[in-house]
Formats: sequence, C-alpha cells, structure tokens
Amino acid sequence: MNLLKRFWNQGQDAGISLISAMVALVILGVGLIGLLNLMIVLSATGTTTSLAQRANLLVDSKIEELKTVSYTELLEWVENSDGLYTGADTVDGIFYRQWVVKPSTLRQGLLRIEVKVEYRPPQGAMRSISRVTLRSNYD
Repeated sequence: MNLLKRFWNQGQDAGISLISAMVALVILGVGLIGLLNLMIVLSATGTTTSLAQRANLLVDSKIEELKTVSYTELLEWVENSDGLYTGADTVDGIFYRQWVVKPSTLRQGLLRIEVKVEYRPPQGAMRSISRVTLRSNYD
C-alpha cells in the first residue's frame, strides 16, 4: 500500500509536461507529412509505369497485327499509296498510335514496319515508344 501512495503522489515531476507532449506531436506530424508525400510520389510513379507498359503493349499488338497480313497484301497497300502506307488511331483517348509500312532501304524484298505510340503521363512531358521490324517475302 505504501508503494502505491508513493507512486501516485510523486509531485510535480510525475508524467509528461504539456510542452514535451506538443513537441512529440510536432515531430509526429512532420513524419506523417513526409509519408504522405512519399505515397503521392509512389502513386504517380505507378501510374507512369502502367502507361508505359500499356504503350509497349499497343506497339507490339499493332506490329503483330501487321505481320499477320501477307507480304503480298502489304506490298500492294504500299504500292497503292505511293510507296508509303500509313495509318493512325487513338486508343482510350490517351494513346496516339501511328504506323508506317514502306520498302526497306537495306535490301530489296523487305518491308520496313514502324509503329510509334505517344502518350502524356499525368505529371510530365509527352513520351513516345516506337519499334521497327522488317517483313520479308519469305515468311
């Protein structure tokens, strides 16, 4: 019992003061603000990465789509459009995709297929991803 009386009646030095409690709250607040900023940056980075992955997928899908067309038909499209077959579309209102099929300068009998996708991340400048492949008559 004597121990309990001493514990409860320690006087002025018992517990924490108002000033030390306020300092602790300020330190906690600064730490939480830092964590909030980190979460915002990570969220924007995740969105940008997701858009880049989607743009890569759109480039690859268009190249594969053009590769499924026979060489003869592609060559006919190129010849009917004065040596340069082009096209463009907008996907989901975010991505602008364009493609060009033309004879290759490397060797006769090759067609050069280039696909480019442009997009703008929520925070940042316009970005683009492009790929080039060749299509031969001997596929």
